[in-house]
Amino acid sequence: MNPDELESLVSRKLASLPVPRAPATLLPRVLDEVRRARRKPWYERPWVAWPRLCQAASVVGLAALAWLAGVAPEQLASGEAAALLGAVRVLWEVFLEPNAVYFAATVGVMGAASALFCAALSHMLSERSPE
Repeated sequence: MNPDELESLVSRKLASLPVPRAPATLLPRVLDEVRRARRKPWYERPWVAWPRLCQAASVVGLAALAWLAGVAPEQLASGEAAALLGAVRVLWEVFLEPNAVYFAATVGVMGAASALFCAALSHMLSERSPE
């Protein structure tokens, strides 16, 4: 059996299969989950669902923290600002720095997997396109 015959045989068999049906309980469960998600307060929702003002405030706050983390303590004039910088650095060293390698590795692996998937999809689509 050559590949064309095999492909047509598989296509006929797949076309003869019945269309799968969703279970009767699917729609009520989805609607319940949507209602439950709508009742959550804004700060428990994903960041993109936050009010725009809160999103802007969080971006400004993160930018300020990043700026403070990059400023050397000797450049700060007041002792209060130096204490704030010390607190930010402690938070960085305790929570973020130990995990930075893992975050970077995860992003790298995800990027490589996405690139590989895009290359495979492009290859598949270029083989199927009529010439």
